[in-house]
Amino acid sequence: MLTTSVDEIAVLFMFYHKQNKQASRHLVTFLYLLASSILTLMAIITTLGIQLFIPQNWMGWLGILPILLGLQDCFSIEEAQPVIVKGKSIFTMLSTFFALGMDDIMMYVPVLSNNSVSNWWPLLLAFLLVALLICYLALELVRFKQLTGYLDQYENQLEGTILIMVGLRILWQSGILQNVL
Repeated sequence: MLTTSVDEIAVLFMFYHKQNKQASRHLVTFLYLLASSILTLMAIITTLGIQLFIPQNWMGWLGILPILLGLQDCFSIEEAQPVIVKGKSIFTMLSTFFALGMDDIMMYVPVLSNNSVSNWWPLLLAFLLVALLICYLALELVRFKQLTGYLDQYENQLEGTILIMVGLRILWQSGILQNVL
């Protein structure tokens, strides 16, 4: 989801900026998509495991996870620290993308859990398209360096607000919010 990937845009921007050659930028894109695919697979396995133990009508409560992440981001007073990577190591890039994407699992599991397995293909396609969009945005940002300061300044509030909205949507779609209200 784009909301959990705002920080990834800045890191991709940094990696793309350091890579002057087109082939090197293709490697960055490949590694990002590989990390995103592994994380999506982990979310699928987690979702299937959860569905064995949690009744379907309780799955909507997983929408609380993105709300909690969003509140944490909105009320975080620490400033985002720029990530500085020395060298062009494949392992460094892949591990950075993997670490940054771990919060995606907390978003993907509630979304997948509140849909039947037969409805997962459009969601998985959307996850892939969002990953490609993030790569494209980061590449475009390489041309507009002045925008990175603005993104750094408001990243937590923007990401937090969107996460809260996604969590509320999950609670609403599952019917839990209507039952509580």
